[in-house]
Amino acid sequence: MDYKEALKSTRTELELPLKDLFGFLEILFEDNRKLKLTAFAPDKITAKGILDYLSWEKGNARNNFEKIYKKELDIINEWLEIYCEEHNCSKEEALSRIIEE
Repeated sequence: MDYKEALKSTRTELELPLKDLFGFLEILFEDNRKLKLTAFAPDKITAKGILDYLSWEKGNARNNFEKIYKKELDIINEWLEIYCEEHNCSKEEALSRIIEE
């Protein structure tokens, strides 16, 4: 067997396990997104506060708020990105939906 045949044989043997692995990773990624969407959804009060915060102009108050609540804002922003992508809406629309529920 020459090197081309050996390479082709090895490639064929590796393709199926790699496809299975990438399929598993895609499922894991989707499950993680769904979990974040469920677990990190803000409540009505938080949604009202974030909606108000989004309307603030750049300045000391906004900067201070971002410094104090950086971790919480990061989590909510991640949730908003996932939610908005899945529901084709803006951040403001997503937060308004939570408030109206």
